Amino acid sequence: MSLKKVLFVGYGDIAQRAARRLTEQGFLVTGVARSDKKADSGVDIWRGSVRDQAILKRITAEHFSAAIITLTPDDRTESGYRDAYLANAKALVDAWRDTNTVPGLVIFVSSTAVYGQDEGEWVDELSPTEPENFRGEVMLEAEQAVLQLGYCACVVRFSGIYGPGRDFLLRQVKEGKGGSPAYTNRIHAEDCAGVLSHLVSCHMQGTRLESVYLASDSAPVSGEDVRKWLAEQLGIDLLSSADESRSLGKQCANKRLLETGYVFLYPSYKEGYASMIEN
Repeated sequence: MSLKKVLFVGYGDIAQRAARRLTEQGFLVTGVARSDKKADSGVDIWRGSVRDQAILKRITAEHFSAAIITLTPDDRTESGYRDAYLANAKALVDAWRDTNTVPGLVIFVSSTAVYGQDEGEWVDELSPTEPENFRGEVMLEAEQAVLQLGYCACVVRFSGIYGPGRDFLLRQVKEGKGGSPAYTNRIHAEDCAGVLSHLVSCHMQGTRLESVYLASDSAPVSGEDVRKWLAEQLGIDLLSSADESRSLGKQCANKRLLETGYVFLYPSYKEGYASMIEN
């Protein structure tokens, strides 16, 4: 077994960004994708569904030392989420167990949707997970399926991802739409990739990882404040505010992640959105 072989189950934007980082460090990367993807140098793409027996057979035959499960649903319904996250996670776990080929590290990319706190409180990896909707419920079930693998399993809960191609908030501000006082949490796409490649590197260097990491930048901020700041940068007047009857949201703490030595490229929304505006 090569100590430099990493599998990405799902090869979307975040996986591609992380793969580039890993190949630069000398890793051999394989990506499983349902559609045609342009492969960077050092990346081998397998076309197919992760539940295809031919794909599962290839996965278990390769004896990967690390695997990163980063999936997206075909649609945003509960059945779409169960098919994309839970069914695929269970298929992988069963295949690895049946063939005794569990990678040394399995990272499942999850979401802070597993938290239901909405009174402005701080949450971390030890906070209760009581999702408010089916998205969080299904993600939590998928997390639990992967964590059954034991010490090799690691869940990374990303907060709201923004960056190139994810400019919804910028477009809203350009239309003059203000925000609510509820807290929002976010992480730049490049930091998502940085976190994943960092955890793989930590594992390869012998660091024992925790079972769960909350990955969000260091500056929770109200939707109202972040939109006001963006409007100032763009020289735009906000014309309206969101309904203020909403919950106060939550604040995501990243202390455990920072303790691994990870350094954010964009520690707050200001650095991240300034880069987007400049580009």
